[in-house]
Amino acid sequence: MAYCTEADVASAIRNDERLRQLADRADAGTIDSAAIADKIEEASDWIDSYVRARESVPFADAAVPRIIRRKTAREVLYLLALDGGMIPTYLQNQHDETLTWLEDVARGRVRLALETEKPQQAPTAETGELASATGSFDSPDFPGLW
Repeated sequence: MAYCTEADVASAIRNDERLRQLADRADAGTIDSAAIADKIEEASDWIDSYVRARESVPFADAAVPRIIRRKTAREVLYLLALDGGMIPTYLQNQHDETLTWLEDVARGRVRLALETEKPQQAPTAETGELASATGSFDSPDFPGLW
């Protein structure tokens, strides 16, 4: 299941020339869409390998969390650079951050906001939570901060 599109990858790099350099497999001066599609699948599978510890994967097209879409697109850029043999520092840093984040997801330290979850209702008087007409009050633990 592909978690992003070529357009998402292009948006993640924000530089058509750099994307062409990363994805020009035939040295033809063009973006190789097949290479990008291959890396999208690879990145999506890699992400699934961590997320499946906590969530049912693969996600349906309409249910792919936005953060998964962004992280997949960034990982595609990393994989393209890896294939090219030259990984810029910023792509290595993004990959390392994504790996740490995925490990946190797998351990349950980070929870994905899935479309199928109901949004939490804001506290009201009916739910037993206190609210102020002005939106502020003093907490005994933190006087003057609220």
